[in-house]
Amino acid sequence: MRTSSLFPTRHIARLGEGALLGFVAGMVTVLYRYLLEQASSVSEQALTLAQERVLLALAWLAFLGFLGWVVGYLVRLEPLAAGSGIPHVKGVLSGKLQAVWWRILLVKFAGGILGAFGGLSLGREGPSVQIGAMIGKGWGEIRRKPKDIPFWVTAGGAAGIAASFGAPLAGVLFALEELHRGFSSVVVLASLTASVVAYAVSERLFGLGPILPFGHIRPLGPEAYPVLLLFGILLGVLGALFNRGLLAVSDRVSSWRWLRLPFRPAPVFVASGILGFFLPQVLGGGHRLIAALGCETFPVQVLLILCGVKFLFTLWSYASSTPGGIFFPLLTVGALLGNIFGVLWGEMVGTSSIPIDNLIVLGMAGYFSAITKAPITGSVLIAEITGSFSALPAIVFVCLVALGTSNLLRTRPIYDTLLKRLLHTTTNHTPRRPRGPDR
Repeated sequence: MRTSSLFPTRHIARLGEGALLGFVAGMVTVLYRYLLEQASSVSEQALTLAQERVLLALAWLAFLGFLGWVVGYLVRLEPLAAGSGIPHVKGVLSGKLQAVWWRILLVKFAGGILGAFGGLSLGREGPSVQIGAMIGKGWGEIRRKPKDIPFWVTAGGAAGIAASFGAPLAGVLFALEELHRGFSSVVVLASLTASVVAYAVSERLFGLGPILPFGHIRPLGPEAYPVLLLFGILLGVLGALFNRGLLAVSDRVSSWRWLRLPFRPAPVFVASGILGFFLPQVLGGGHRLIAALGCETFPVQVLLILCGVKFLFTLWSYASSTPGGIFFPLLTVGALLGNIFGVLWGEMVGTSSIPIDNLIVLGMAGYFSAITKAPITGSVLIAEITGSFSALPAIVFVCLVALGTSNLLRTRPIYDTLLKRLLHTTTNHTPRRPRGPDR
């Protein structure tokens, strides 16, 4: 029997390796996700207790400041563990950055858990990509096959997305569209295998089904697309604002000579504690806030406050160098924008033909695409995590409009820009790009 030319025998032999890598990366990512959720839960209990007395509140803020210093100390030990980790993974794949994979894993775990305990507006998804990718790098080093490292780093990153989001298709697409920047049979096979196995591991602990189910999503007819065009343009403009705002705030924070590491994260940890007393909805990645938008009705004034504070708090949280990503926080801002647009549009025209839930989902997808410049991943990712495949044509349309608008405003993909800045701040370079087996 003749083997298909799409997946030659030498590539099929990697299927078992990809499955094993997916299992290991899935287990580690699931553990990271579980510990983050436990840290957030304990933090909420401590915050409730701190609200009972002024002295307890002051003690809580002081403790958060100390935790910020600890995180800064850890990041100073391993700077490549700061932030989301996706720019670092792209640097490893391009051969421009090296990595001590086990040290990054340790600092990422510890710093990410402390960041979740502190309530910072950071997500688990970017770090999960770096965790999976570093496991892939370690896999290649342990097996003493340096030429295969880019191949396993990509597959590990896909497994990280799949286990974190519960979205195996988005994991593969993100690995190909954002990390690998190309389609190759060997990479597709390994990434798909690792992603599906990692998803299966995640499903065993967290359950089957979308992590943000929206039950009132329906297909939209042609009459809705002029409104979606306007909404997509708005998302593109605000996505460009997020990109430039993230860079501006990062530059401002890093320019403060009096606030170098390890003290840099401390102020935002304290600010998080203060926000917890008055606006706890903006703390964390935003999973609960998005879920609340799907089942509760908020006044537009409240939505505007939540959106503005979440936007600014995310910029500061990321600029503090704390391990954590912008993946889910930007989805939260996108969901809020969708809700705000739906309410205001309904007030303008009387009765809107587009349900609010649809606009929340479209807001997440379009805002993600405008910022990351990855519309394929954005479309499939949002459809998977919300269970809204019936609205996929509208999702793709909004993603493309938002992407085109962002491009017209001359913004670069955020992870490419962050990688460029990372290369300017590190001396850990290598002169050549390792050639993988798919090259």
